[in-house]
Amino acid sequence: MGEPEEDPDFIVYDEDDMNEANALKSTIKIDCEKCHGKEGVWWSFQTRSADEPETRFYKCIKCNHTWRDYT
Repeated sequence: MGEPEEDPDFIVYDEDDMNEANALKSTIKIDCEKCHGKEGVWWSFQTRSADEPETRFYKCIKCNHTWRDYT
């Protein structure tokens, strides 16, 4: 059996990545798509190739729902 194929839609973050993201979080006013809370935090990662825009992640402060935006 050979090496498993890499799935470009599946990203594994290690502890260093998550620590860096936690240090960069910023609070914003945003409508949570799950509970409609009005405040959250955001952070971004370069999840695709360098010529693509970075992915922005959001987390609701009220319910901890996390979602992402590729634009």
